[in-house]
Amino acid sequence: MCEEWEAYKGELRKFYYIEMEVNVVKKLVENHTLEELKQAEQALIQDQPLAFEVFGIDLGEKLNYLIAAVQTLEKMNRSSIEFDIALNDYTKHVKETFC
Repeated sequence: MCEEWEAYKGELRKFYYIEMEVNVVKKLVENHTLEELKQAEQALIQDQPLAFEVFGIDLGEKLNYLIAAVQTLEKMNRSSIEFDIALNDYTKHVKETFC
């Protein structure tokens, strides 16, 4: 069980630090309001159509990008910081959650 969990954590790290396309999150943050992003997140969870296109090969990937965009934009608004810093803070939080 412990070995399986370690392998799973490794895959999570790979996704968030290597494979997550920063440009997808950046495009969402630049082109949509916080309310639009939250509505899209809820629509995806409730299996409703999205008001705009979200990159992703499946619903899980799309939801990951939406969550990252929401968290990043909230941090930008709350702390008056740039996108790169806010996204870095988000990825640090994810890493701490799973590590």
